[in-house]
Amino acid sequence: MLRAYLAFHSYSVPLALHHDQRDRFEARLILSTPRRDLNWRTGCSLTMACARRLREVLLVSATLAALMLAAILAAAAAGGRVVVTDSIPRGLYWQSNRNIDRGSIAGGCLPLAIVQTLIAKRYALSGDCPGRVLPYVKFVAAIPGDVVSESSSGISVNGELWPRSRPLRQDSRGESLSWKSGTYVIRRGQVLLLGSNPRSYDGRYFGPVPLAGMTSMRPVFVERSSFE
Repeated sequence: MLRAYLAFHSYSVPLALHHDQRDRFEARLILSTPRRDLNWRTGCSLTMACARRLREVLLVSATLAALMLAAILAAAAAGGRVVVTDSIPRGLYWQSNRNIDRGSIAGGCLPLAIVQTLIAKRYALSGDCPGRVLPYVKFVAAIPGDVVSESSSGISVNGELWPRSRPLRQDSRGESLSWKSGTYVIRRGQVLLLGSNPRSYDGRYFGPVPLAGMTSMRPVFVERSSFE
């Protein structure tokens, strides 16, 4: 007997597959959760009724997901960016006419060489930037003229250590990360972008990026960062 499990909420629906003499498979849906628990969670007690309720819930979930995707695309077309990773607080950010300054938030497309690294490391999500990745949204840690020092302790900008900027040797998958210690000055037309998450893949590993193409962003509806 082959057995697979379909997870739904906090209980499992095992799908048992039985092999008959004609090498055909007959699938039977077996509900292993106690009936009183099913009544409380789904409002049904019969197997067929529960199966219909599961289909309804899955359909509603798929519809909500489609609506969320449409909202994300609409926001992007109107100048908004939805951040779904935790390198900065997740949520909706909108383009602003403010100047890009130290401590502000900026978003835009990264150079293709950096994008290729993001793709190779499987960090990138599909989007409308070159390389078909999402725009990069991070905090502006340094602007032209700032002196940046990088060491095993972290990134210092004009002598002040940027919070949670200590470079890592490995990512969460165990893959190696490279960085170079040293001191440099941010050139005209460049900015250094850093995240608020210690595991963010940011300027600690690829350095300053061109200011051209970057836009000031303001948070509209974001979650509270767990790293603050």
